[in-house]
Amino acid sequence: MTGQQEGVVKYDLDFTAAPAPPQDTLTTLIRWRRTLFDHGLIGQQPDRYDGLGYGNVSQRHPHGFLISGTQTSGIRELAADGFSLVTDWDLGHNRLTATGPSPPSSEALSHAAVYDAGQHINFVLHVHSTELWHAARRSSVACTPEFVDYGTPAMARAVARIVAQAADPDLLVMGGHQDGLIAFGSQLPETARLLLTLEESA
Repeated sequence: MTGQQEGVVKYDLDFTAAPAPPQDTLTTLIRWRRTLFDHGLIGQQPDRYDGLGYGNVSQRHPHGFLISGTQTSGIRELAADGFSLVTDWDLGHNRLTATGPSPPSSEALSHAAVYDAGQHINFVLHVHSTELWHAARRSSVACTPEFVDYGTPAMARAVARIVAQAADPDLLVMGGHQDGLIAFGSQLPETARLLLTLEESA
């Protein structure tokens, strides 16, 4: 992963422990996350990325967005207690405020940038796959600059620029975060199927 470590939080986090969100608010997201896990697009494997977890999912919430917690990627059957509610963020100063039983994913800042850039977007899926990453680049999917590192304000700005001009649903490649892709859209099944369709063609 070109020297980068997914799972390492780079932003300043103001986190308050709190009860898990209601399970029924996450049922569909958890089901599609399990599908992505079973396809190897989310997970944790000893021989990949120094054994660190990769991939995370989120959905818009009236008070921000719900996102899978840091270092939960290796859990196939993730429950509501593996999610965090991000309630506030400052992309320019690399800061997040969140509550819940689990701190948010290391990629939460990129998710925040997507939601800011597209008010119609309700779901963000960040996955990892060498094959999909290369297939997306061959098919001219929009790509963030290779010199932009994950979990930084520069990545958030690069993501926002792409999302502001994207279709619904759509994909982007994280050029400086090898193997990283983001799918985003207003409807979850259509958004997830973009990744599965790309996988079939890879």
